Amino acid sequence: LVVHLGQVSSVHEQFEDELAMRQMIDSGVVDHGQLDALRQAVITRRRAEAEPCLSAAAASLKELVAMAEPHRVTIGLENRYHYHEIPSPDEYAVLFDGYTPDEVGYWHDTGHAEVLDRLGFVDKHAWLDRWSDRLVGAHLHDVIGIGDHRAPGDGDVDWSYITSGVGHLRAFTLEINQHQADEKVRAATTFLEGIGLR
Repeated sequence: LVVHLGQVSSVHEQFEDELAMRQMIDSGVVDHGQLDALRQAVITRRRAEAEPCLSAAAASLKELVAMAEPHRVTIGLENRYHYHEIPSPDEYAVLFDGYTPDEVGYWHDTGHAEVLDRLGFVDKHAWLDRWSDRLVGAHLHDVIGIGDHRAPGDGDVDWSYITSGVGHLRAFTLEINQHQADEKVRAATTFLEGIGLR
């Protein structure tokens, strides 16, 4: 079961600063000084306000595991699309504490990792470098700029680190925007097989 575990509480202000960053990048007119200032404001605010939200997320996770365990359902905690969302790579250590991989694991979303890297928040390698051994599933999709959910192979993601990080999974989920052309969706499986993801 893929779970989005929440966010740091003052979402409105954090999202507005991050949204301004995204709009600037999408427009193609980037003021690097302003971009850096917005990024630092978001990072600082998240760091200052994260702890009670992370504790609440951990409490919710405990309830979810209690409900899922009798049904032998594994909770997959997905890396998220926005920086204010929980968990960050480091926060997984807190959330995994006390649970077996059959109870709670890591769910990797390729586009989310890529976009947060391109915004300068989290190195895209941080997720799989740290949590590949706890991986229970993956959403595979490609990215152009900071737009994700493109068919794998229809973007500019460097798939080499993804292949090495998720290649041990038996299956993957393609999470492709419904506006992608049918031929691009069909081509995705051929592309993935070509890079070693079958």
